[in-house]
Amino acid sequence: MRKLLLLSLSALALVAAGCGNDVPTNGVAKVGDTVITKASFDHWLGAAAKGQQAPGQTAAATVPDAPKFTKCAAAKAQQKLPKGAPKPTPKQLTDQCKQEYDGLKDQVLQFLISSEWIQQEA
Repeated sequence: MRKLLLLSLSALALVAAGCGNDVPTNGVAKVGDTVITKASFDHWLGAAAKGQQAPGQTAAATVPDAPKFTKCAAAKAQQKLPKGAPKPTPKQLTDQCKQEYDGLKDQVLQFLISSEWIQQEA
């Protein structure tokens, strides 16, 4: 059931994001006549990053710094590795940061688009 819901929301996000080409420069998507702003997206991106923190983690949640991910990769390079684990290459660290960012981005876009769509249907 959860997979079906996630698939439905993904399809909805793609349809809503693909409808029309008149999203203003300060927007990330448009649902009907309502623009989802970059400011709203950035706010919820930070909230999603906080939500993915491990319980009890004291460091502030950070969103990977797209598009080059230099700060994110540098922070990952400073993390202690488990004993016997190979040291990841800079490209592997950057790829990890990109995957994290893409996951957060997809999660937030699905949330914002489906929330707006539900409000318009109500």
